[in-house]
Amino acid sequence: MKLILVYLSLCLPLYTIAQGGGATAEVGKGEVHFHDNLNIGADRGPKAEAGPKGEPGPRGGSDGNKNGSNTTVSVGPGKVTVSQWASDAVIALLQEYYGTDFFSSMFSPSILPTNGPKAILISRLDKLAKEASDQNRTKDVNFINDLSNKIKNGEKIDFKFSRPNLGNIPYVSIYEPRILHNIAVRTPSGQFPGMLITVPGYMTNATGKFTELLIRFYTLDGIQFKANIFEQLYKDRNGFLVTGTGASLISENFINLSLKSFPIPYYALNLQPTNGTMTYHILAKAILYVDNVAVSTSAPTELLVKY
Repeated sequence: MKLILVYLSLCLPLYTIAQGGGATAEVGKGEVHFHDNLNIGADRGPKAEAGPKGEPGPRGGSDGNKNGSNTTVSVGPGKVTVSQWASDAVIALLQEYYGTDFFSSMFSPSILPTNGPKAILISRLDKLAKEASDQNRTKDVNFINDLSNKIKNGEKIDFKFSRPNLGNIPYVSIYEPRILHNIAVRTPSGQFPGMLITVPGYMTNATGKFTELLIRFYTLDGIQFKANIFEQLYKDRNGFLVTGTGASLISENFINLSLKSFPIPYYALNLQPTNGTMTYHILAKAILYVDNVAVSTSAPTELLVKY
């Protein structure tokens, strides 16, 4: 799967960070599975993409086997260095449970109210630590495991994540979608089982531009999913299946893209029902549009859905 380094007319260097990832669901079975590294085979798996000026993208860093951008996280009175990838990925998970902009707010592991969400969040952090371990990013692993343990123990210690320091350079970074399965999605027709999708990433210095962040769905061969002809909500003007934000005007220099979560019911995937006997392999990609131009596409997350 080829990823392309793109430059806009506003001199905005854009690139995606290649990561193998996946999520599974058994619809109607009451089982919940979360984002996991499926180690997609070399024949169709994403490859690491270089960043601007030939430098490695921020998938590396933090003691990993590739160089890349690092950032700092305040943990109580001290600070730790982690990769930007780890920071963004952890932020995306935390925001699903807390709904806070962690680039500018303090977070304490003691504030999670119930054991159910706490156990799920810890499980997802453990999978994220495994993904970092597979890339030999020692500091990322230590940071994620430390956070997981503090959440388990309900410790009253504050975390604060640093914003990327990119000066005045217009910049976008998005990562592969992270997917929470078997959640209740409300629609005008009622409540249905579905997914909640979050895209880790950020945008800087694009004030005055219109942006739209969309999730599109593809077969393993790259064929885009068509929506049902009777679908009203999860369909673009060309009839393709989609969920995401509407177009909005950027009014701030720094935009935390992972603040938004996108629900979509399973029925909108327009799959042939098989009573769970068939597993559908689906790729979900995030695409960021600036002034109606697609400027950055994430690496895919693979969904394995029994329907």
